[in-house]
Amino acid sequence: MDRRAVTAHEPRLTSLSVGQGGLEISLEANALPAVLREANAHLRAGRHDQAKACLDSPAMQSVLQAMTSDSSRTDLLYVTAKLYLETEQFQEAMAWLQRISAVESHPIVLAELAGVAEKVAGYRSASLPYLRWAYELAPDSVEALDAYALCLRDVGRIRESIRLQEQALQQPEEHYLLLFELIWAMQYVAGYCRADLFSRAQQWAETAPNRHAPAATYRNEPSRGRRLRLGILSGDFKSNSPLGYFDPVLSHLDREAFELVAFSNVAQEDPGTRDYRGLFAGFEAIHGLPGHEVASRVRARDIDILIAFGGQGGNNRLDAVALKPAPIQVDWGGLCSMGLAHIDYRITDAVLDPPETQAYHREHLAYIPGGSICYQPPKFSPPVTPPPAGTNGYLTFGSFANHMKMNEETVALWSQVLRKVPQSRMLIKTPCAHDPGVRQTLLDRFAKKGVEPQRIRMSGQCSHYEHLQQLSQVDLLLDTYPFNSFRTTLEGLWMGVPTVTLSGETFVSRMGLAVMTQLGLPTLVADTPAGFVERACVFAGQGDELVALRRGLRPYLLDSSVCDPTHFARGMADLLRTMWRRWCDDQGALS
Repeated sequence: MDRRAVTAHEPRLTSLSVGQGGLEISLEANALPAVLREANAHLRAGRHDQAKACLDSPAMQSVLQAMTSDSSRTDLLYVTAKLYLETEQFQEAMAWLQRISAVESHPIVLAELAGVAEKVAGYRSASLPYLRWAYELAPDSVEALDAYALCLRDVGRIRESIRLQEQALQQPEEHYLLLFELIWAMQYVAGYCRADLFSRAQQWAETAPNRHAPAATYRNEPSRGRRLRLGILSGDFKSNSPLGYFDPVLSHLDREAFELVAFSNVAQEDPGTRDYRGLFAGFEAIHGLPGHEVASRVRARDIDILIAFGGQGGNNRLDAVALKPAPIQVDWGGLCSMGLAHIDYRITDAVLDPPETQAYHREHLAYIPGGSICYQPPKFSPPVTPPPAGTNGYLTFGSFANHMKMNEETVALWSQVLRKVPQSRMLIKTPCAHDPGVRQTLLDRFAKKGVEPQRIRMSGQCSHYEHLQQLSQVDLLLDTYPFNSFRTTLEGLWMGVPTVTLSGETFVSRMGLAVMTQLGLPTLVADTPAGFVERACVFAGQGDELVALRRGLRPYLLDSSVCDPTHFARGMADLLRTMWRRWCDDQGALS
């Protein structure tokens, strides 16, 4: 199959489009076999089982035999493939899409093939060859280019992804989503500073939906001491989400001072969503609603302070935030400035975003006193065990981070440590460890730095309890850079496993520093790559000290401000009240 071939004639496939629950077929009715028309009609009427029965019928077998001997009708092949796809018969769909691509190489088919290949294989890198092929066929197509770039990002090849996204930005089109994706990707590789990120954020804000909305007016009573209505807008009201690390604040905020209302952009609710409902006086599901409708619901609730949680995450609703439905709007959890004029504050601390970084924020930096790190240990945890080096006879380093954080620079630092500590090994636990493309990318990076594959062990997804248990197999965690670990650093400390971290200039490169500063553990922080390698090697050679540290970290953590949700909630309440008083003063409030 020649992946560079492009048909000279207008592809027949462009006459077909996908409707909701079936195909919008723009062919003459008699051009399709009756069984295909019947299956499609069932799908469009929501009769999934009847559609599947049609595709399993003797009449369909006759059609398939005829198409097998004549592959020239790629439009019919495409209809067949799409019907199999809509009825979730992915192996069959993939086979027919491959037949089409052998005859008529077309980006539409290749995009479908990429999605089906990922479903069949169960891992992201399976779609990469087809998305690359689509890009090679249509290098000026922003859609093909962006799809390929996102796949490269997802398998950990982020620098290649960024180059393609920057290429796409040269096309004369609206770049709202593309810029958002680029800002996200820039966090994962070294070399970008706050000025770079802020420049892109401002560029994104210039393309944001509803950016030209007229100024809003509010009926909120500007009384400085009254009970406030606090809205939380997020797509993370679900199990095992980033919002979980802020649950202590939601649970401990004084309900006499604050009424909490959730605006949930969750597509499919789960048990975690139901748990969140119990924390709020009101809980509104907003997924799928247009931005102006979401904004209307916020206004209808007379929300005084709206916290948009999740920043640059994919489930944010900044289209609603841009309409300024609340008099005070706050970013909490963003990786850098959003660049939007209608976000008034950014909740952070003086370590993550020092005062001098205000120049790179459209929002006012709002500091939580004493640090913004709060951790609620799981109710059921494995016991802390002695360092495994005592039993293994060698030291095991580890990283339990997302594989996208394990860039070339990070692996190079880890490799230096592994080479300097004889016989040492490394356990990498990451959700995509089952993906052969991800595994090979990481192993290749280690091999280029002189670390043999037998010294690297990889582990994938498991239950949270098993995840904590696996931390017992590690003597010392090595952080990622520039995107530091946060959750796994805290979990490691809980299991008695310290993390050596490297701090930098950007927010994400200071998360390890923020944790260790609030805990008073400065010896675990390096400010240069050489210092990182040196500190890791020093700790690796301190067997007795690691034993003592491992034994003492859990009680130390429990006694710290990091595990004091009441203190943290009071600091948050004071911060929110200060924001409100400023607004009231601006309105000329007398009390």
